[in-house]
Amino acid sequence: MKKLLVAFVIWPAIASVAVAERIPQLSGVFYYQPAGTVFGAEALWNNPAGLSAYNSDGFQLIGEYRDGDWFKSKGLLASRKRIGAAYRSLSQPFDSTVKEWIVGLGLAMGSSIDFGASYRWISKGPSMYDGQKQWTIGVLRRAGNYFSWGIVAGNLNR
Repeated sequence: MKKLLVAFVIWPAIASVAVAERIPQLSGVFYYQPAGTVFGAEALWNNPAGLSAYNSDGFQLIGEYRDGDWFKSKGLLASRKRIGAAYRSLSQPFDSTVKEWIVGLGLAMGSSIDFGASYRWISKGPSMYDGQKQWTIGVLRRAGNYFSWGIVAGNLNR
Protein backbone atom coordinates (compact mmCIF):
# COMPACT_ATOMS: atom_id res chain seq x y z
CA MET A 1 0.00 0.00 0.00
CA LYS A 2 2.81 2.41 0.84
CA LYS A 3 4.48 1.77 -2.52
CA LEU A 4 1.22 2.51 -4.33
CA LEU A 5 0.77 5.74 -2.37
CA VAL A 6 4.28 6.87 -3.27
CA ALA A 7 3.96 5.79 -6.91
CA PHE A 8 0.56 7.31 -7.66
CA VAL A 9 0.14 10.25 -5.29
CA ILE A 10 3.34 11.59 -3.80
CA TRP A 11 5.80 11.17 -6.69
CA PRO A 12 3.57 12.82 -9.37
CA ALA A 13 2.92 15.72 -7.00
CA ILE A 14 6.61 16.29 -6.36
CA ALA A 15 7.51 15.92 -10.04
CA SER A 16 4.82 18.37 -11.15
CA VAL A 17 5.84 20.92 -8.53
CA ALA A 18 9.33 21.00 -9.99
CA VAL A 19 8.09 21.91 -13.48
CA ALA A 20 4.84 23.73 -12.66
CA GLU A 21 4.16 27.21 -13.91
CA ARG A 22 3.98 29.72 -11.05
CA ILE A 23 0.65 31.55 -11.05
CA PRO A 24 -0.22 33.72 -8.05
CA GLN A 25 -3.31 32.65 -6.14
CA LEU A 26 -6.26 35.00 -6.13
CA SER A 27 -7.10 36.71 -2.88
CA GLY A 28 -10.39 38.16 -1.75
CA VAL A 29 -13.42 36.69 0.00
CA PHE A 30 -12.59 33.31 1.53
CA TYR A 31 -9.39 34.07 3.31
CA TYR A 32 -6.05 32.29 3.26
CA GLN A 33 -5.06 29.91 6.05
CA PRO A 34 -1.95 27.75 6.39
CA ALA A 35 -2.33 24.22 5.00
CA GLY A 36 -2.00 22.55 8.41
CA THR A 37 -4.58 24.64 10.27
CA VAL A 38 -7.58 24.77 7.96
CA PHE A 39 -10.60 22.57 8.75
CA GLY A 40 -14.19 22.36 7.63
CA ALA A 41 -15.73 24.07 4.63
CA GLU A 42 -13.01 26.73 4.20
CA ALA A 43 -10.51 23.96 3.52
CA LEU A 44 -11.87 23.73 -0.01
CA TRP A 45 -9.89 26.88 -0.95
CA ASN A 46 -6.61 26.04 0.81
CA ASN A 47 -6.15 22.35 1.58
CA PRO A 48 -8.97 20.04 0.45
CA ALA A 49 -7.81 17.36 2.91
CA GLY A 50 -9.34 19.52 5.66
CA LEU A 51 -12.83 18.78 4.31
CA SER A 52 -12.74 15.42 6.08
CA ALA A 53 -11.40 16.72 9.40
CA TYR A 54 -14.84 17.27 10.95
CA ASN A 55 -17.14 15.46 8.50
CA SER A 56 -19.66 18.26 8.94
CA ASP A 57 -22.22 20.12 6.85
CA GLY A 58 -21.93 23.83 6.17
CA PHE A 59 -23.07 26.76 4.08
CA GLN A 60 -21.46 30.18 3.78
CA LEU A 61 -22.36 33.36 1.95
CA ILE A 62 -19.67 36.02 2.07
CA GLY A 63 -19.75 39.55 0.73
CA GLU A 64 -17.29 42.38 0.86
CA TYR A 65 -17.97 46.05 1.49
CA ARG A 66 -15.50 48.17 -0.47
CA ASP A 67 -15.53 51.64 -2.01
CA GLY A 68 -19.07 52.29 -0.77
CA ASP A 69 -20.53 49.16 -2.38
CA TRP A 70 -21.89 46.03 -0.69
CA PHE A 71 -21.07 42.65 -2.24
CA LYS A 72 -18.56 44.04 -4.72
CA SER A 73 -16.76 40.72 -4.27
CA LYS A 74 -18.86 37.79 -3.13
CA GLY A 75 -18.71 34.06 -2.54
CA LEU A 76 -20.88 31.07 -1.81
CA LEU A 77 -19.72 27.76 -0.34
CA ALA A 78 -21.54 24.55 0.63
CA SER A 79 -20.16 21.33 2.07
CA ARG A 80 -21.71 18.06 3.12
CA LYS A 81 -19.99 14.99 4.53
CA ARG A 82 -16.48 15.56 3.12
CA ILE A 83 -17.64 17.00 -0.24
CA GLY A 84 -17.64 20.72 -1.03
CA ALA A 85 -18.49 23.11 -3.83
CA ALA A 86 -17.98 26.86 -4.05
CA TYR A 87 -18.21 29.91 -6.28
CA ARG A 88 -16.73 33.35 -5.91
CA SER A 89 -16.75 36.53 -7.95
CA LEU A 90 -13.82 38.82 -7.19
CA SER A 91 -13.88 42.44 -8.24
CA GLN A 92 -10.34 43.35 -9.25
CA PRO A 93 -8.81 46.77 -9.98
CA PHE A 94 -9.45 48.33 -13.39
CA ASP A 95 -12.98 46.86 -13.67
CA SER A 96 -11.82 43.29 -14.11
CA THR A 97 -13.90 40.58 -12.47
CA VAL A 98 -12.79 37.01 -11.82
CA LYS A 99 -15.42 34.25 -11.62
CA GLU A 100 -14.09 31.09 -10.02
CA TRP A 101 -15.66 27.67 -9.30
CA ILE A 102 -14.29 24.80 -7.22
CA VAL A 103 -15.35 21.29 -6.16
CA GLY A 104 -13.48 19.07 -3.74
CA LEU A 105 -13.44 15.89 -1.71
CA GLY A 106 -11.69 14.91 1.51
CA LEU A 107 -10.97 11.36 2.66
CA ALA A 108 -10.05 10.27 6.18
CA MET A 109 -7.35 7.58 6.20
CA GLY A 110 -7.38 6.57 9.83
CA SER A 111 -7.95 8.73 12.87
CA SER A 112 -5.37 11.44 12.24
CA ILE A 113 -4.46 11.67 8.55
CA ASP A 114 -6.60 13.05 5.75
CA PHE A 115 -6.20 13.30 1.98
CA GLY A 116 -8.10 15.58 -0.34
CA ALA A 117 -8.38 16.75 -3.91
CA SER A 118 -10.08 19.69 -5.60
CA TYR A 119 -10.70 20.92 -9.12
CA ARG A 120 -10.86 24.66 -9.74
CA TRP A 121 -11.76 26.51 -12.90
CA ILE A 122 -11.95 30.19 -13.71
CA SER A 123 -14.74 30.96 -16.15
CA LYS A 124 -13.92 34.66 -16.48
CA GLY A 125 -10.92 36.79 -15.64
CA PRO A 126 -7.80 38.61 -16.84
CA SER A 127 -5.77 36.79 -19.48
CA MET A 128 -3.48 35.16 -16.88
CA TYR A 129 -6.48 33.47 -15.24
CA ASP A 130 -9.18 33.26 -17.94
CA GLY A 131 -10.13 29.66 -18.68
CA GLN A 132 -7.58 28.30 -16.20
CA LYS A 133 -8.24 24.88 -14.68
CA GLN A 134 -6.30 23.51 -11.71
CA TRP A 135 -6.09 20.24 -9.83
CA THR A 136 -4.98 20.43 -6.20
CA ILE A 137 -4.17 17.62 -3.79
CA GLY A 138 -3.50 17.94 -0.10
CA VAL A 139 -2.51 15.96 2.98
CA LEU A 140 -3.36 16.92 6.54
CA ARG A 141 -1.94 15.19 9.61
CA ARG A 142 -3.08 15.89 13.14
CA ALA A 143 -0.46 14.55 15.54
CA GLY A 144 -2.11 15.07 18.92
CA ASN A 145 -4.15 18.01 20.15
CA TYR A 146 -1.58 20.75 19.66
CA PHE A 147 0.25 20.01 16.41
CA SER A 148 -0.82 19.50 12.83
CA TRP A 149 0.88 19.82 9.46
CA GLY A 150 -0.31 19.92 5.90
CA ILE A 151 1.11 19.67 2.41
CA VAL A 152 -0.61 21.10 -0.64
CA ALA A 153 0.37 20.67 -4.27
CA GLY A 154 -1.64 22.89 -6.60
CA ASN A 155 -1.82 23.65 -10.29
CA LEU A 156 -0.91 20.02 -11.00
CA ASN A 157 -2.20 19.91 -14.56
CA ARG A 158 0.10 22.68 -15.83
